[in-house]
Amino acid sequence: MIEVPTEWNEEADVIVIGYGFAGAAAAIAAAETGSSVLLLEKAPDKHKGGNSRVSANIVFWPDDVEKAEAYFKALAGP
Repeated sequence: MIEVPTEWNEEADVIVIGYGFAGAAAAIAAAETGSSVLLLEKAPDKHKGGNSRVSANIVFWPDDVEKAEAYFKALAGP
């Protein structure tokens, strides 16, 4: 088990809480603007990733919304 300090002093322009897909995107976007970023994640290593874990760590950006809808309906079955 990792020992967590009860007191600490850290400063950053942006604080991101949670390192799922949204947290990662927010941290990267902030860093690309030149901001200093502090990223906090409470989950242990074996559970890191937040809700992104339940999506099998897959990101889906369809170019065709109608085809994407058909794909998801096919996944759900009849």
